[in-house]
Amino acid sequence: MIIYIAGPFRGKTPWEVHRNVHAAEYAALEVARKGHIPLAPHCLYRNFDKALPDEFWLAATITLLERCDAIYMLPRWELSQGATAEHQRATDRGMRVFYEMITVPGGNP
Repeated sequence: MIIYIAGPFRGKTPWEVHRNVHAAEYAALEVARKGHIPLAPHCLYRNFDKALPDEFWLAATITLLERCDAIYMLPRWELSQGATAEHQRATDRGMRVFYEMITVPGGNP
């Protein structure tokens, strides 16, 4: 499966953004260790923060999400406008939603 990693990105300080990106990286590695292909937009766009309007990034990440098989929700996802929208899109599309890494099954990429 291709599993989209969703959770907070933005923060009040660069350190908070870094911490959020690191959490996504860690989850992506764990998804890969389970034999799936992770897609973590946090990692792709970490240096583009504020380069374009938030609306652009939200639309871009929704487009990426729609090409995935499942979504993994990082802790505190409910506090993120983007992750909340991604969660809604995933559930609307009937995608598998994982909230804890232990529930992600093993597989082959």
